[in-house]
Formats: sequence, C-alpha cells, structure tokens
Amino acid sequence: MKKIVSLLIMSISLFGCGQDAIEEFTPEEIKVIVSSTSDVIESTLSDAVSTNDFIDPNDILTPILAMEGVTSAEISPSGSVLRIQLEDGSFINKLLITRDDERWFMDSDVNETPLPNQSQLVSTKNTPDIILPTGSQKAIILAPFQKEFKSEIQAISLGLKLIGYEVKTFENEKASFDKFRGDSLRQYNIVIILSHGSGEMQRRLASGWTPVTEIITGTKWNKEILNSLCQKERETLFEAFQNNDSYFALNPLWLRATTTGSFKNTYVMISACQSSMIDSGVGSLSEAFLDLGVEGFNGFDDNINNFLAKLMELGMVTNFASGKAFDIASLHTRENNALISSTVRLLIKKENKKQANAELFDDIQRTANVPFYLVPPEGYQLLPSVSISSINNITGSTATCSCEVTYVSVYPVTTRGVCWSTSVNPTTSNSKTTDGEGPGPYTSNITGLSPNTTYYVRAYATNSLGTAYD
Repeated sequence: MKKIVSLLIMSISLFGCGQDAIEEFTPEEIKVIVSSTSDVIESTLSDAVSTNDFIDPNDILTPILAMEGVTSAEISPSGSVLRIQLEDGSFINKLLITRDDERWFMDSDVNETPLPNQSQLVSTKNTPDIILPTGSQKAIILAPFQKEFKSEIQAISLGLKLIGYEVKTFENEKASFDKFRGDSLRQYNIVIILSHGSGEMQRRLASGWTPVTEIITGTKWNKEILNSLCQKERETLFEAFQNNDSYFALNPLWLRATTTGSFKNTYVMISACQSSMIDSGVGSLSEAFLDLGVEGFNGFDDNINNFLAKLMELGMVTNFASGKAFDIASLHTRENNALISSTVRLLIKKENKKQANAELFDDIQRTANVPFYLVPPEGYQLLPSVSISSINNITGSTATCSCEVTYVSVYPVTTRGVCWSTSVNPTTSNSKTTDGEGPGPYTSNITGLSPNTTYYVRAYATNSLGTAYD
C-alpha cells in the first residue's frame, strides 16, 4: 500500500452518537479507548522517526481495529482525520496534521529573506550586543505531567549543570501552582515549563470574552486553597481541565498579580501547546513575561505532538548551552538549527519538495537585535576594550592621560585607569591609577615620576573575567 507522510501533531478527540446507538459506553470506557488510540499514534510516530521512514496508514488502523469496542477505523482521503466508530454508535475523530498543511510546511524552493548569521550579530559596540543570564545562575524545571510526558528532564538538567547552573526540578504534583508564582519564577535565570497548555481558552474579563493563554500546574483545583488567597489572586486564577480533572493554571493575569518585582536576565521556555499562540494583549503570556522584564521567551504557537516536543526541548537546551542564541536568526536559520531540521529530515524524504516551517517554535524577544545567550558564542569578545588617545601636561614628575573604555562586553567594567613602569607592557601589578568604572572617556593623572626617565604607559579596564589593556 502506498505510504503517506503524516506529522502527527494533535490528538483532539471529538465524540458523537449515531441514531442506532445501543448500550452506551461509560466515560471511563471511552477514556480507555481514547488513551489507547493516542498510544498507537505516539508509537507509530516514534517508529517512523527511529527508522527514518514514512508512516503507513495500516500501522495506525490495524491495532485500533483490534481494540475491544471498535467497529471501524479509517483515515480520511485528505489524511487529516482518523475516524473511529464504536459499537454503541458513537465515534472518535482524531485530527492529524499532514505534510500538505501550509501552517506547518512551506515549499523548499521559496526564496527566503536571508537572516543574519551569528558572526553578523556579534560585534564590538559601546553597549553590549548580547544578553547573558549574569545573575544567580539558577534554573528551574517545572513538569506537572511528567508521568504522562516522560520528558528528558535529567538530560536537560545535566546540560544546564555542565555550563554552571544550579538546577531545581519539580515534577507532577510537586510542580505546585505556588512554584508558578511570578515572585517564585523570577528568582531564576532560566525557567523551563513542560506542561499542557491552551491559547484559545475564552475567559470572561472586564473587557468581555477574551482568549487567554493558560499553562496547567500540578495542583488540582481546591476551594480551600482558593479561599486562602488574597482577593486579587482569586480574581485572576482560572480552573483548567485535563484528563477529567481540574487544576489551577498559570495565566498572564495571575502572573502579573503574583509578581511584585521584575525579572532580570531571565529566559523562559514553555513547552506546551499554544503557549505563545497569543502574541499580544491581556491574554498573552509571552507579553506578560516580557513586560515584567524577561529577556527571552519561547513557546509553541500551535498544538504539538508530545514526541516531537520532547525532541525540541532537549535539542534547544543542548544547542543553546553550546553558545547559540535564543534569537530569530539562530532559531530560523537551518545551519544554526540542527534541532528542527534534523527532526524534519527523519520524517520527510529528500526528494520531497516540502520542508518544515521552523516558525512552529516561536521566539519572542524585546529586541531582535540583542540575542539572549546561555553562554557566550564562540569568538565573542568577553573582556572590555580600552585606549589612550593622548598624554599631555608632562612634567618632571606628572602627566595627564586621556583614555576611553570603548567596549564593555556583557560584564560591567568595575575598574579603569592607567598603569606604568620603566619596563615594556606594564600591568596593574605595577604603579597604577583608579579612575571610576563603566564605559566612556576618562582622565588619569600620573604622579610620582622621576625626571629624565623613560616610562611605558597602558590604559586598563577590568571586569569580572579579567583585565584588558590598551
């Protein structure tokens, strides 16, 4: 049988009932069938990825037809819907995203506007041209549904630890809604949330019914907990449903209500369906984080298959912990984005004229020209630059030096001045002046010189990584 290429993204189940329905299945029985069909889809996709092959419809239909209570199963001619008929006349529709869906794929021969490469983004300026999480070097991973997702948390954590981060991980119910408070999250430079999400949930706000981004926490909805909160928090918390249970959910209104300060040098990655679907407005979680000072935000702009999401989570952390940026260029440029391109090559044959649209995983930053890095990129200048423009007012014992710190990297200049000696290449271990901090021009006054003596003078600037000389 001819094979088809299907990128199995969503597992949306729609139920209906025929006129000739006999004894109806209970909700528990329906849940078992839905879960089993999802397992078949996940397994089939995983096999296709591991064998670098297309997906045969029979690989999906055969095991589903063998399930108890199923009378028929078919994939629509478009390849986008899996329809399952049950013995009681009800049916389940599973939505499949295929290679022909223009929301996910684009023609490979389309002329794309070249994006700046990493070397073009890295240059020496009077102000930093990259952002690094230079604060507490702490990371948090919140995985409320780890039992279900089975994300590669240990590997992600190890990748962050290898570049110097202290990592705290909270799984399942330990990823409580208290951990999702803004004041809790802003203690960390890196925030990674792996959960269920929605960007289409209509909520009634003062402005009327509005779609609001919601990320489900590990705490089940509890009126006692709700009543223990202040009125402002109660008014902004919503009840979200998942797996026949209701939970507290992170949303932009509650995030703002629970953040009393600002985030600094923080990157947020939310691996959840539609977590960055709403880019602006009161319902936008990305806008709320950025307004509160977050430097970089990543999230899925649509629904995502769990197997592919796990590949992207691990791949992004692996790539960006190796000196790549959380910016538009590195995310969308294929040579800098082995993660997405390698995932796609596993699903699509080379002769296919379609390729994946990398915009599935959004990157939203305050300024696209200032990328956010976990570690400095290769070749980036970490020490400052400093120079002497002139030496004037020379007497038998004094001189005046006009200097300037022309570049400060991402680490602030804490000390600057000049140093001198009767030997070539003096350092700060020789005689020196101390003339303030930061970038820009400054004047150094040398004293204590001996007449008729040759001196060598260099300007210097020091940051937390070391000292640079003229």
